[in-house]
Amino acid sequence: MIYSYDTGTNWTDPGDWDFRFNVYTSYVEGPAPGNIMICDDTDTDKLAYTGFAITTATTTNNTDVQFSDVLGGFNGLSIGTTYYLKNTLNFIEETGIGSNATIGYNTSTNDKAGQTFLFDTNSGDSLLKSITLKVTKSNSPSDNLVVKLYASDKSTLLATSDLIAGSTVDTGYGSDKTFVFSNPYRLIYGTEYFFEIERDGAYGITHFYSVVYSSSGSYSDGSLFKLINSVWTEYSSSDLYMILNIDPVIYTSAGVNSVKVGRAISATELLIYQLAI
Repeated sequence: MIYSYDTGTNWTDPGDWDFRFNVYTSYVEGPAPGNIMICDDTDTDKLAYTGFAITTATTTNNTDVQFSDVLGGFNGLSIGTTYYLKNTLNFIEETGIGSNATIGYNTSTNDKAGQTFLFDTNSGDSLLKSITLKVTKSNSPSDNLVVKLYASDKSTLLATSDLIAGSTVDTGYGSDKTFVFSNPYRLIYGTEYFFEIERDGAYGITHFYSVVYSSSGSYSDGSLFKLINSVWTEYSSSDLYMILNIDPVIYTSAGVNSVKVGRAISATELLIYQLAI
């Protein structure tokens, strides 16, 4: 802390002073420990700073305030609710194999392949980090593959993965390829989504790709789709070979491997703790 006795002309650094605020309230008892205090400039009887009260305050006592940052980008937060971060990854998996669906062969045979899935593995919103598919190629396509995430209507684009070069895809039975979302998309619990895999170059009956799927129907919350003649056709007893890497983000109650993040000050913002607690 530095201070000035002459309205800012000269400044002095005492070296070992700490800044301390007095927080006043017009109530008999002020915010309890952990409660949010937000500045109210319209009421001179109350002067509170955005932060968390560490000790209880009264009209005549000082209190400690932990200043914090505001983290935005959320949806549907409940104001005043404490939220938590869970650091255990989850996956949606279907790793059965059996058949191949061609990709970018021609529009009358098969243009693209996709899969619906229901995000219900956690009790809160989470980030989709990547999708792994088993992909193969015929001959030597020179373009790239990409995965796109859509809403359940299959037309509202939500996120696009990084490209994977066709030159890195194996022939034969194929191999796992992980399509990374550099900007992970926040999945909403209880919501159905759809993703597709496509090539970014011209179709070709000589140089093309295929994606592996299973006809066992073991994944019960979605189905394989093929785009044929511009129409998505469902294969309800089949599913793509897929591994969805989902990073749990925010929970409304503490659980195993969870840490407290902060409290909601609006439907889209958290006032986050600066210190590990």
